[in-house]
Amino acid sequence: MLKGLWYWTGDIGAAIRLALDIGANTMILKAAYHDPVFTGPLKLRQDFPRNAAKCRAAGLLVAAEVFSLPRTADKEGRALAAAVRDHGAASAVVNAETPHEDDDGYGVARLVYAFGAAAPLFASTDFRLGRLTARYHAVLSSFVAGWLPMCYPRSFYPNQPFGDLQRAFDDIYWRWRQLGPNLPAPGRDAPTMPVIQAYDGLDYEETAGQLLLAWRWGAAGSSVYASHDVNDRAKWGVRDGWLAWDTILRAPPALPPSLPPPPAPDAPC
Repeated sequence: MLKGLWYWTGDIGAAIRLALDIGANTMILKAAYHDPVFTGPLKLRQDFPRNAAKCRAAGLLVAAEVFSLPRTADKEGRALAAAVRDHGAASAVVNAETPHEDDDGYGVARLVYAFGAAAPLFASTDFRLGRLTARYHAVLSSFVAGWLPMCYPRSFYPNQPFGDLQRAFDDIYWRWRQLGPNLPAPGRDAPTMPVIQAYDGLDYEETAGQLLLAWRWGAAGSSVYASHDVNDRAKWGVRDGWLAWDTILRAPPALPPSLPPPPAPDAPC
């Protein structure tokens, strides 16, 4: 089961300690980036090899990640493949958001082609509203090993009370159940593993609640975004949310108590 922590800035040593404290088994490391994010050229993260080695030495799996733009998708695919081939990443994550929503799907197709079959490829995307019917989701569905849908209530619903977590998860999971079967196989059968929000001052109840809701809706795993924004209360909420998952998954199925058969009619009790 994926229990991942996203990292893209800050002290990698502190991020590794946080990952171990909360019970993560995977660090999702940025392998390349755009600066500015939506318009700049693709640049390789020069610290990726060192960061990946430190994570592996601490017993964490490494997933290489890149925020994708259609115009640089082939370069992104090659960067992810190099992270797997040369630096020990066990999998890769394409973060396909707004820039792909108006694309014809050719961008993610180029990324997938450039990445090849280097390792399992996962897609982190926005499942809300009608996005699952967009072309980039249809293309990704033919290739990805799993989905990492974004669940960021404070970003998705900035004018709503944050206590309305149910609404964010309704968008993610109920709409996936409605629209997912319309995607080409095998994407509709790939596991969903939500990326929950921990930034912006979230606390214990909010992070634990997101993870318990994810389990309730049948998620196959989850990850937390992002390491440098996880405060102490969110940290323990994530830890206990994952502990609850582990406890539930390890528990034997409940069996009814063994009772004697009921007495025959009219027999003395």
